[in-house]
Order: sequence, then structure tokens, then C-alpha cells
Amino acid sequence: PTSNNPRTAIGVTKDNRIILFVCEGRNKTPNVPGYTTEEVAKIMKSLACVDALNLDGGGSSCMLVNGKSTIKESDGSQRSVVTGISLK
Repeated sequence: PTSNNPRTAIGVTKDNRIILFVCEGRNKTPNVPGYTTEEVAKIMKSLACVDALNLDGGGSSCMLVNGKSTIKESDGSQRSVVTGISLK
């Protein structure tokens, strides 16, 4: 939790907006080391989340929008993961 890594989180605001957060890490993009879990908590609070959940991170961090990845995965490709969130 204290090292910089790719991270994924979901939160909800007081007015019931859903906030999805994902960040790159491990310098897949130069000078982008990722965040600690404490930094992600502060980001979610700054986005007005009243509740938030840290999801699987590291090589499992990925966000697809209309089937297209929004970040460079730290493993170089999508992982097979056991959990996921799908919104329509």
C-alpha cells in the first residue's frame, strides 16, 4: 500500500454520482510511477467521494471505455482477473 503502483478505485459522492478511478504506474509512461493507496484515498476525497473502495491494482489495473483501454497496462496487456465492474 505504500509503494507507487497502478491503482484502481470506485467511489460514490453525496449526490450519488459514481466515480471510477484508474491510473498508470511502473513508469509505462515516462515519469508516471503510480500512486500509493493513501494518495488514491486523498484523490477520491478531492473528487467529493463520501465512500470509496480500492480495487485490485498493479498489473490488474485496467479500464476499458467502449472496448478501448484508457491506460497502458503495466504487464503490457490485459490480465485475466476474477473481479470486474461493468456499467451500461
